[in-house]
Amino acid sequence: MISSSLDYLIRKPDIGSVRTRLSRPSVKSRPSRPATPIGSSSNIEKTEIPTITWDDFSAEPDTNSPWAAHTYWHIRYKYKISFSKDKHNIKLDVTCQLKNNSWVKRKEDRLLAHERGHYLIGWICALEFKKRVKNAKLSKTNHSSEVQKIFQETLDEYLKWEILYDEETDHYKNISNQQKWDRAIARKLEQLRMYLEAP
Repeated sequence: MISSSLDYLIRKPDIGSVRTRLSRPSVKSRPSRPATPIGSSSNIEKTEIPTITWDDFSAEPDTNSPWAAHTYWHIRYKYKISFSKDKHNIKLDVTCQLKNNSWVKRKEDRLLAHERGHYLIGWICALEFKKRVKNAKLSKTNHSSEVQKIFQETLDEYLKWEILYDEETDHYKNISNQQKWDRAIARKLEQLRMYLEAP
């Protein structure tokens, strides 16, 4: 049976079930002044997260916006689950992508570093969601709602991170706080790195 809606698709094969979801809210940043580059990029690169460049910011800039760039990301996930007695086996694929409505007005290296921070927060959200689902005790009859609830709670949490990131870095004007965030983002990604490869 196939059932679809605006942002997710459910497939129920003969064995187990598969769930796919695309996050509804897009996350944005509103930088206005230069920031320092992410200092721990070597740690981040080890995670094999795709690198973003200004070429990925392909949408027309919003001329009414006071910000120099806008970063939108979305998370897509799908899972397969099977049950035997009181146990379940889940295979979960999660990815975070930069959306094609991201835009930039002026291309500066330090601005890109700040925007990369927003994108990496999206990846942290995706991987943290995967960790929470893998550690959850899911029910046979209600796993779909349970996974959705974990997703929404995790997304809400990291949308708050997005706001805090811009507030504390003052949209990357505060160099000291930008560096603190860069380190915190790199540390968190390192902690979640195993979930990039684990099914």
